[in-house]
Amino acid sequence: MHMPNFSSRVRHAVTTTFAAGLLSAATPIAHAQASNLVTGIYSGEIISDDGLGFLGQNLTLEFAYLSDAPTVMPELAGFSLGAYFAFTKLNVSVGDLSWSGTDGLILVADNAGFPFLPVETPSDEFGIQYATTFTGDTLTPLIATPTYSFSLLLRDTLPAGTPDAITTHGGLPSQAPNPGLFSETAVSFMQFSVSDINDPSIAYAVTTGPFSLVSAVPEPSSYALFLTGLGIVGTAVRRRR
Repeated sequence: MHMPNFSSRVRHAVTTTFAAGLLSAATPIAHAQASNLVTGIYSGEIISDDGLGFLGQNLTLEFAYLSDAPTVMPELAGFSLGAYFAFTKLNVSVGDLSWSGTDGLILVADNAGFPFLPVETPSDEFGIQYATTFTGDTLTPLIATPTYSFSLLLRDTLPAGTPDAITTHGGLPSQAPNPGLFSETAVSFMQFSVSDINDPSIAYAVTTGPFSLVSAVPEPSSYALFLTGLGIVGTAVRRRR
């Protein structure tokens, strides 16, 4: 099974992988200290698995990034086609198996028109591209020297010129993008693949259809508003008593 085709502009773009340190999901204090840390969990039903036996199970992605992270790749050849960022954490699970990823990029683009040029169809687009370094369980014993990769794509091309889900071209959103905010014309999938590094003809891919945001950890500013609200409610309850 071949990987779904990401936008053609990406295929030749990434020539270098970028390493980012993993952040522990079990350290809420660290989350509170990193005011610009955005995390989210996506999950979708597996609809294709090349016979590995995962059909009907869920593929789940947990990821994190810094919303004010600098770009790690300039826009290409003067064409404003989106911006690229490194993520800080990417964990993948399929059934009872799990992996942690350390290399890869996030692509962000909006379809508001300018500064896009009419080279390709403008789109709201959020994708994790070329996540290629993973450690974890063995997906299949059929491959002696496995190499893993992961990809995620949310793309909304209509209506052109009107951003729906992504509105900050060249910047990371302050909350994990919700697939439900992309239009009915959106393309969305997640795919986790394994191939034999010594024999590229041996490869398997586990793919979801549309997926959903099942958990998003708000930034500390959101926590502050939430706690303030709880304080107001608590005060009101005490007064009633």
